[in-house]
Amino acid sequence: MALGGPQSELMFSRKSGKSVNDGVAGLFTPDGYWQHVDKQIAPVTQALFQDDFWVLGGVASPENSQQTDLAVRQLYVQDYIRQWEQFLSDIQLNSSADLSQRINTARLLSGNHSPLRQLVVNLSKLLTLNRAQPDEQSAQAQPAAGNSATRTLEALFSSSKASAAPG
Repeated sequence: MALGGPQSELMFSRKSGKSVNDGVAGLFTPDGYWQHVDKQIAPVTQALFQDDFWVLGGVASPENSQQTDLAVRQLYVQDYIRQWEQFLSDIQLNSSADLSQRINTARLLSGNHSPLRQLVVNLSKLLTLNRAQPDEQSAQAQPAAGNSATRTLEALFSSSKASAAPG
């Protein structure tokens, strides 16, 4: 289903001509990160370090492995941001020349089941890499600060803000 709900195609279109229902690949969702990317980073980097040991005869330190894991996570987060920025910059509100269509659009956008509201709510869930919680109590029990992906994102954004700040 579309991020804006069943009526999203009435309200939104994409500049590229793609369907509004064609979103971002599932790999770039919280579920995609936690179920696939996060679980595979350590085993893959360990396998690569073992290959290097076999070929080069060196020993990889745990620090090198941790640095590689962090670098892979940072690259993934950069791709995650890029995918969502491309998608969001491609979405536009449908224009209409007819006054009655504009009135209907305004009614739909301001209604209880507004596609715009649904779009924003669904995006807020997809643009954070918090783990999905089975219920509300467990969501409150684990603060976001303890989440490794959240710490990685915070580190990335604080370092990019610091480097982007005028000196």
